[in-house]
Amino acid sequence: MSPVAGELKVRPEDFEVREVAIEEPAGRGEHLYCWIEKINLSTPELLGRLSRRLGISTELMGLGGMKDKRARTFQWISVPRSAESGVLALEEPDFTVHRVSPHPVKLRRGQLSGNVFRIRIRNVREEDKPALVAGAKALAQRGVPNYFGRQRFGNEGGNVSKGLAMLSGKRIGGGAMVRQLAIHSVQSLMFNMVVGERVLEGLARTVLDGDLLLNLKTGMPLVARDLEREQERLDKGHVQLLGPLMGGKMRRTRGEAARREARVLEALGLSESDFERVIRVAPGDRRPFWVGLLDFELESEQGDPVLRFGLPPGSYATAVLGELLISV
Repeated sequence: MSPVAGELKVRPEDFEVREVAIEEPAGRGEHLYCWIEKINLSTPELLGRLSRRLGISTELMGLGGMKDKRARTFQWISVPRSAESGVLALEEPDFTVHRVSPHPVKLRRGQLSGNVFRIRIRNVREEDKPALVAGAKALAQRGVPNYFGRQRFGNEGGNVSKGLAMLSGKRIGGGAMVRQLAIHSVQSLMFNMVVGERVLEGLARTVLDGDLLLNLKTGMPLVARDLEREQERLDKGHVQLLGPLMGGKMRRTRGEAARREARVLEALGLSESDFERVIRVAPGDRRPFWVGLLDFELESEQGDPVLRFGLPPGSYATAVLGELLISV
């Protein structure tokens, strides 16, 4: 499948994202969950705007995840319920509060069951549209590498530079969110490098000695030893390969898989011990190598292909689009 030329986000409305909550707000409690539509506004900009308008610190706000700037996005933001009158009085040109409902606890990162995307691709040549359609249908069947998107790394990789500085023991400016994003960007870069190497070698769907796998039935991780048996289980969709989000509490791989992760750490000038000093903001975790598209649909709008699909929380639509389009 060869990528084709096309344009994304010609208008912010071409790229639409809607969060899917794990559960609805309870209708009672000391926090107010706000369902907010924003256009051409980043999530940090939205939080800053709310902070100024409501007179509360961004530290008191909660969110399930970050959303693109050049897009139309719908997401939950929680604020203290004491700010309810201010929320109801908000009138802003680039965001709208569509709904508010109380809940007992502050919204936390990752408290989503996923995101649903609607993406219009403009200026695809007529002769390329059949290839784009065929490619999109193929991705819906097999899934894509679960790469982090470029927005994770900041403008010109600024978040990564800050994260590497923190890991070397330097202090950086900004609040807790800035520091957390900086460390997470380094974790994300390492993950992309580990997975990217396997993709280039044709090993992203191949079990290697010492790989960490997730048993999808039990939810328990296991280290691959019987490679033939585990490969069969992977091919049948019974287990997932897990890549590193480096941190002091991350489960370790063994053998060949561990050596590959160590090489990436070395390439970044890091060691596992560097992450011990930031264990509070980045304890470490594992993330699936591969991600499937949920409820995929292909439509057309004025002749332009439109993709609709869902992804689990933390997965990026750019991982899908990068398989279809040149220079995503």
